[in-house]
This record gives sequence, C-alpha cells and structure tokens, in this order.
Amino acid sequence: MKKLFTLGLIVSLFLLLAVSGNAALTVSDLTLGSSTQGRGENVSGTVTLTNTDNATTLTLVPATALTSTADAKYKVAFTGVPATLAPLATATVSVTVFVPLDHNAADSNGVVQAFEVGKLTAKDSTGNVTGQGSLKVQAENKLRIRKGTATVSGATTSSDSFRDGSRLDQIKPGDHVELELEIENQFPGSGDKEVDFDDVEVTMDLSADEDFDVDDDSDSFSLDADEKDTMTFSLDVEEDAADRSHVLLFVVTALDENGARHGAKLSATLEVERDSNDLAIRSLSVSPEKLTCEGSRTVQVRADVLNRGKSDERNAAFEVRAQTLGVFEKKTGFRLDEDDNELVQLSFNVPTDAKPGQHEVDFFTLYDTSKENNVKSFTLTVEECKKEVKLPEPVKSAEETKVVQVPPAVTTQPQGAAVRVRSATNFTESSTYLVLLGVAVGVVFVLILALLAVLLKRK
Repeated sequence: MKKLFTLGLIVSLFLLLAVSGNAALTVSDLTLGSSTQGRGENVSGTVTLTNTDNATTLTLVPATALTSTADAKYKVAFTGVPATLAPLATATVSVTVFVPLDHNAADSNGVVQAFEVGKLTAKDSTGNVTGQGSLKVQAENKLRIRKGTATVSGATTSSDSFRDGSRLDQIKPGDHVELELEIENQFPGSGDKEVDFDDVEVTMDLSADEDFDVDDDSDSFSLDADEKDTMTFSLDVEEDAADRSHVLLFVVTALDENGARHGAKLSATLEVERDSNDLAIRSLSVSPEKLTCEGSRTVQVRADVLNRGKSDERNAAFEVRAQTLGVFEKKTGFRLDEDDNELVQLSFNVPTDAKPGQHEVDFFTLYDTSKENNVKSFTLTVEECKKEVKLPEPVKSAEETKVVQVPPAVTTQPQGAAVRVRSATNFTESSTYLVLLGVAVGVVFVLILALLAVLLKRK
C-alpha cells in the first residue's frame, strides 16, 4: 500500500513538472534593414510572441514582457505587447530600431551581411526569462569592386577584364601577371550623405601559392566619396608551376569616416596550363655582340633551356639561323625530361664579306628533332671596315724632268799671272740698270708735262 502511494506521488510530481514546463512565452528572431538601408534612420519590423502552454493563459506586463539587450544607440522600441496571451496563442509585436552611423555593413573578411546587435528577451509576469530571439540589423554597403583586369606577359601578351566568378586561363609557367582592381566609393560626392573612406585595405589570396612569386599581397589607401581608384598586384608564375586551377580571392574592406566597416569580395579561377611541348629559353647570351675588322669572325651562343612541357623530350634539338649572313647551325640528340634544363652552346662563323650593319639572328628550340617550339632573337653587329686607297703619283712634264749639265769653264792663265775673279751678276741687279731706269722715268715725266702744256694753250 505504501509503495503504491509513493509511486502515485512520483507520477503526480512528474505531470506537474511537465505541465509547468509547457507554460512559456517565446519570441521569434528578427532581421531589420537591407543592403540599401541608410544609416541615421529608423527601421521597423515585427516579431511573434507565442504562449507554448496548452492550458494556461499567460498574464504579461507589457513594459517588461519583451526587452532587448542591444546597445542604447540602437534605440529599440516595442509596440503592441498584449497584457494576456491565451494557451497556444500568438501575438504580433512591432519593433523599431535606429540604425546608427557606425553600424557595420561587412565583416573583416569583406562579407556583406546583417549583424546581430542583441537579443530579444521574453519574460513572464514574474520576470523570469522564458525565451530569446536574435535581433539583427543590416545597413547599406558603399564599397564596390567595379572590375578587374588581368595582363599576362610571356611568350605572348594578353589583357582581359574579369569579374566575380570569372575564369582566367592561358597562363603558363614563367609568365608575369598584373592584376588590377578598380574600387569605388559609392557615397554621393556632395550633401549630407557624403562620406569618405579613410582606410581602404585590399588583400589578395591564392590557393597553392607555392606556384607563384607574389610581389605584394596587400595594400591600403584612402578613397573620397564618389571616387574610384585602382590597385595593382604583380605575380610571377614559377617555372615549375603545376598544371592546375587556383582560386584567386580579393578582399576589400574600408572604414568610413564614421567608423562603419564596408566590404567587397571578388573570386576568380586562375588556370595554369602547361603545353605538351614547351622547351623554354630562360636566358640567352652572345659573344661577341659586335664583329670588328681586326677581331675573330666566330660567334658563340649560349642558352639555358628548360623543359616546361608535360612531355619528356627524347629528341630535342637547337638551331641558330641568320638569313642575312647565310648562317645555319644545328645541334641534335638532346634529352630533357619534364622540369629538366640544359645549357646549350652553339658557334658559327660570319663570312668576311658579310654586309656591314645589324643582323637579326634567331635561336630555336625544337622537339622531335625538327619541330619548331620556341625562338628568341638577338642582334649581331658587323663593323664596316675602311679600305686604304693609293693615289697615283703626279706625272712630271718634259721640261721639269730635263736636266742640263754645263761643264765648268777652265781658263789657262800664264804662269805667275794674277787671277781676277768676277761674280756672275744679272744686268737688272747692276747699278747701271738702276741709273738708266731713273733717266727713262724722268724723260717720260717731262713728256707728260709738255703734252699738258700744249693742250692748255689750244684752249
């Protein structure tokens, strides 16, 4: 008998606890605002209060039945809280929230979203918390990635624009890639809504980044309202980069002058593709680069060749051609497995009658002995050599070449006679000539005077 009484008491307590456990007031979650919700404004929505008790009518205190744990700057207010709530009944309550100027639009990863600002708390008439809901608010995001531009330089050069979800292909090992982003502050440039970004941060992330040499993966700058700016990232694809896809992710975040964070993300696929055959010329040197008249006519070409292709090359060959010089030299029989390199040396002679000036010389890599693969050119200069020209000696006339030899005169003097030596003097150099010349000049002068006198008399 005592056992039955004890068992009944336990069952009664269990039922009492079960019934009292059902007596609860719950509140639904609420998200207010949107991606276009302005700051400094009120936004409203509704939540649902539910009496989960299936037998008891709840008596509520409207001032305390529904509260919020949000910061006071959100100014959360409720209207329409009922004084009672029948079993299993619901009630719709209006909620108004003020969106402050510093409310974030994006998280630190650039993800635009609504942020929880607090909890909505439901309490019974005794002040016990019986249920909670989440209160989230979203505000407008004014940071935007307008577009991206990828410029690839290597064996060929290409430039393509890309957006979120784009695929960048035709990128090969050894290529240089420039990635430019155009970023925009979408706040208006005038009026009370003009807001500048004081600190814009841009980061770039690449999956399997061991395949790349990245110059710098982050940078920051300021951006005024209604302005655009560009940010450029540089990367080099490693020579031994694998043939695979990579996820390229750009994250842009910015704090505006009111302290609110804005953000944007752009994700693209970067495809590194290896050709089946790719004997790449990593470096090329020539000695000498200029042929002088006195120097050697032999030119040495040295090249560092890497197999960047997906195939092992069993019959690689190398060739030098210079059409204007009539040069053709080839070496065969090389084997280069994938990612192996070979230091190649070729030499050729330049004909002595080669035309002076600059000549283009091509260095080719070939697979399967004769199939052209890659080429790199250089310029060889041939110096112009000056030839000495001998002028003919002038021909002398017969008079200039005639030599008259006069034998010396020999005079026999009587023995003991004195010898007078006369110097050979020209007549024009003698004193007699000078006297006669003076007399002649005087006679001419007198005749001139006489003639003048006669003329004057006739007049």
